[in-house]
Amino acid sequence: MKIRDVKVALVNTGPWPTPVPKDYGWALIRIITDEGLDGYGETFAAPEILESIRAIKQRLIGEDPTNLNRIRYLASGRFRSGIEIACWDILGKKLGVPLYKLFGGEFRRKIRMYADSGGPYGWGLGSSDPEDFARRARQVIERGFDAMKIDLDAPQHQEIGFNRSLSAEEINLMVEQVKAVREVIGEKMPLAIDCHGKYSVNDAIKLAKNLEEFNIWWLEDPIPGRNFDALLEVKRSTRIPISAGEQLTSRYEFRDLIEKQAVSIIGPDSRATGGLLEFKMIMDMADLYYIPAGPHNMTSPIGTVATAHVCAAAKNFIALEHHFQDFPWWENLVKKPRPLIDHGYITLPEEPGIGIEINEEEVLRHIKFGKDFFS
Repeated sequence: MKIRDVKVALVNTGPWPTPVPKDYGWALIRIITDEGLDGYGETFAAPEILESIRAIKQRLIGEDPTNLNRIRYLASGRFRSGIEIACWDILGKKLGVPLYKLFGGEFRRKIRMYADSGGPYGWGLGSSDPEDFARRARQVIERGFDAMKIDLDAPQHQEIGFNRSLSAEEINLMVEQVKAVREVIGEKMPLAIDCHGKYSVNDAIKLAKNLEEFNIWWLEDPIPGRNFDALLEVKRSTRIPISAGEQLTSRYEFRDLIEKQAVSIIGPDSRATGGLLEFKMIMDMADLYYIPAGPHNMTSPIGTVATAHVCAAAKNFIALEHHFQDFPWWENLVKKPRPLIDHGYITLPEEPGIGIEINEEEVLRHIKFGKDFFS
């Protein structure tokens, strides 16, 4: 089997109610082989993706897509994730087995998804009113999710990104936002908090101490995520578990984070790590230190289900992120299985490869580049 062509389509997920993520999107990858098997993958829709894929394509034509180790090093950087995932899809189809079988089989058939409900100044809300947080929490409950996350972003950090301080007034508002959500979902439902790496060590600790009474599942990226000693200081200063890792790209970076035990939970992203194999090795490495994994995820059904297959095979997996409120047409991108997410869980497809049938017509409605993706 040889790779005959590589295609890319950019899917536009906007427009957005807030100015931050207007141009956010998904880059879908299709690898076409000379045996009639196609594989689908996904990566970041960064501006340079088109040139990167064109360059990678020339190295991939004529290669065997089932030689995953070789493919991983022919394609480099974050963009190789889409290539690698598509090759896993082909390998599963070639062997006639679902993807999770290729990673050692299942620990679980149903993959828990937690609803990322956004926050005031990043994804979703465009409001800092605690009642708006409560409204989104009610939507989460109505959709049947049994775990969720909210964002706590102070307004000044959208205008002055380098100012990592938090005022007492801002912390008090954040406490009210969390309180409003807790009043909707109750005391027992897991509730995580995402700070997007925006605060100083001292102010992150202040915020954490003010949130300890709310039984927080984890506090994600309370400070910028690459200073592991600083993360460890935050972790040691609060009873709330600390999570980080979505910006890290390899097990070599995660090794330092994990060996320092600077976090209670890791949050790798399969796109950032260059694909599924590295993603799985990172989770396995964390398991050596009894650290669970709650992976970061903002992908289409292709990336989400591919990641879910690997999560099924990871002993220390706890939950996978999903932004259902931000992408109301997300599930329409798939013809089957439907529903893809049922009451907050994905039941792994048993079809070969990733195991989903793409709704080409719906995908084409949202494509801003690559109208020939399916031709």
